[in-house]
Amino acid sequence: MLKFFRRIRQNLLSENKTGKYFKYAIGEIILVVIGILIALQVNNWNTERQLEQTGRKLLKNIQKDLLTDIESATNILETYVIKDSLARLVVNNKFTISDYQNSIYGPEGTYFMYWYDNFVINKEAFLKFKDFVKNLDDSFISFQDSLDELYITQGNYIDKFNQRISTTVYKNLDYLAKSKTWYHEWQYGSDTGNHDESHLFFLEDPLYKNQVANYINDYKNLNRGTQTFRVQAVSLYKKISDVLNETPEDNELLKLQISQEHQLDHYLGDYKPDSESIDMTRIILTNNYLQRQDSDGQTTRMYRHSNTSFFMFKTNEVEVVKFNLYSDPSETSIKIMAKHKYLNYKKVNTND
Repeated sequence: MLKFFRRIRQNLLSENKTGKYFKYAIGEIILVVIGILIALQVNNWNTERQLEQTGRKLLKNIQKDLLTDIESATNILETYVIKDSLARLVVNNKFTISDYQNSIYGPEGTYFMYWYDNFVINKEAFLKFKDFVKNLDDSFISFQDSLDELYITQGNYIDKFNQRISTTVYKNLDYLAKSKTWYHEWQYGSDTGNHDESHLFFLEDPLYKNQVANYINDYKNLNRGTQTFRVQAVSLYKKISDVLNETPEDNELLKLQISQEHQLDHYLGDYKPDSESIDMTRIILTNNYLQRQDSDGQTTRMYRHSNTSFFMFKTNEVEVVKFNLYSDPSETSIKIMAKHKYLNYKKVNTND
């Protein structure tokens, strides 16, 4: 090709056509410039496409972390429900010495406030995204505020009470180790010795009740931060799904997959609440989605998180439906966890 253009220039010069030669030379330069511009544009397109692919990959990794964090948050909240119910038994003097002696409430009866669960947030994908986001376009940059609010603002709050709850637990354990001669037997579950002193401490000592109240207050703060984190995490997961144009079929949080039809028996049915002031509820299947139907006929779609946990999106909040599944579907019970309440239901009959 270069020889072809060189031959043209030589012919023009040999024929003394200087004017045409310069016109041709200018045209050739213009063609070269256009070629360079096209090459640069193609390179820009390739770079933008690569950046978009990287941005999408980073968002997908954040989604994976969010799924793990949502599950961890659910576990923290469930643990708090158990601990709070035990704390209420303590401060309201509902425990008896027989309960302790016979372990009616299991080892948690005396030990529940001497251990804790921290809510550890996965931040690796977020930090990688934060380092790279300046190279991405506005569709990705728009996530920055939501991510900062979740992982930095809310994360710092949770870290604070993770530290607080652990400090409280070890302070309480240190008190027992330094002041109670029966501590070693109680700590290691020894069957030797007389445990009456330890039982009396847990039953009657006002210091223990104060420790329990303080512990639950710390756990309540951690629970509050965890609940807020979970709501924001679910909302952010959905926002990422919208940008990535995901459908329920390829979205791990939103899809509902039940491999065998008979498994539906464990979910579907009418459920009676443990409070007479609350109406019954029904779990039905519509368009391959489980839905909760209230007594007035209003339905709310339930999005699967695991075999036992589903999310319902309400105005300004997310509710979690936790199924307790047994081999007999008629034994199924559910706990609906909203922002400021927990509702328990027991199945009374299966839908036809």
